[in-house]
Amino acid sequence: MLTYFVNLSHHWESKLWRRPAFQSLVTALQQAMPVIAVDIYLRLAIKLILAPNALIVKLFKINPAPFKTFFAYMVTFLSLADVAAVLIFVAALTYQYLTHLGHRDTSLPLLTNCLAVFLFFGDKTQAPIFSMTQYFVITLITLFSSYAYHQYCAHAHYHASNPYSLPYLIWSGMIIIISLFLHQIFRQHVFEFFLSDIWTQKFFATALGLLIMTTVAPLLYLLGVTLPPELAAPSPNMYGVSSNLHAFLSTGQSALPTPENVYTTYGAFTLFGGVGNTLAICLLLLFSASKQQRHIARISWLPSLFDSSYILFVGLPLFFNPLFIIPMILVNLMSLVLSYLAIWTHFIQPIVFVAPDGLPNILLPSIASPTPIRATIVTVVIFALSVLIYRPFLSHITLEVPHEN
Repeated sequence: MLTYFVNLSHHWESKLWRRPAFQSLVTALQQAMPVIAVDIYLRLAIKLILAPNALIVKLFKINPAPFKTFFAYMVTFLSLADVAAVLIFVAALTYQYLTHLGHRDTSLPLLTNCLAVFLFFGDKTQAPIFSMTQYFVITLITLFSSYAYHQYCAHAHYHASNPYSLPYLIWSGMIIIISLFLHQIFRQHVFEFFLSDIWTQKFFATALGLLIMTTVAPLLYLLGVTLPPELAAPSPNMYGVSSNLHAFLSTGQSALPTPENVYTTYGAFTLFGGVGNTLAICLLLLFSASKQQRHIARISWLPSLFDSSYILFVGLPLFFNPLFIIPMILVNLMSLVLSYLAIWTHFIQPIVFVAPDGLPNILLPSIASPTPIRATIVTVVIFALSVLIYRPFLSHITLEVPHEN
């Protein structure tokens, strides 16, 4: 059965890879990689060292006051780095896609697409805030605009040698107006807040609710759709966390109101390295026969250990890659079933404590469970099975072949 899924995923990956839009997408992601890697490592340094609630600050009881000003500057710089990474991606995607379609001068659509994306995510009171979970919308805007430009040029009755002549400027203005109109309809974070509200419902503490959420989360992640914080990292705001902790402190382990919930199953056992236990992918890539894959693994290993899979998302890439849809869903379902059964059979006690910010999620079951040794055993088993599930799919990656020639 697994062989069938591998072949099916490989078939769709190869079929999609031959399309100019996807080839352009992969190239654009690779060109944005240097800025993204710097961005991620600086964010990791802030998360572990510089932030007022950083892990090292808390562990060693360091006074964060001397770093307050530097921290504020770094936050501002990182927001600019986010914008730079996105605009490099938009410019590269526009150029690569239109070049595939036979256009030589892409300066006007390049500028138009960068401005359209910036205005779509912008606001009057703040600069745009970008993340990998918005790349679906960014890619759609860029490809739609580029394809519209291609069709406009193909069907225009007036062909000017000047790429900034009035007919082309009219097209540019139309694209910018559309982006502003869409901004009013799809304001930033609206979908994220909508999803956050859904996951707080009591239904998602049931077996069926957890099954639905565990299946939907990797799909949204791979598509680059904005994920609510509850699905990207364990959160004490998840349903049942506070009531479980209160019951545990009051009456002990035998009276937890919601032992199987989002935090104790999905949050604790499917986010090793990020959504879908992507730390297992990083481990496999370290031993890949491909130099390019080993390079991606080396630069993404430390961030992945601390649950940031952004470099893998754009470098492998995971984004929009049909090869990873089936294995990531299988890994999530396997992790959910094993953790649910371990709690339901009382082999382990549910995760009831809240771990410090910045702690690698793979350590969460061992530290936050009242039965740390058994929780560690379950963690090791789930991680090992994740590696086994991902391994045959990774051996079929074909995306990098054209770039190694």
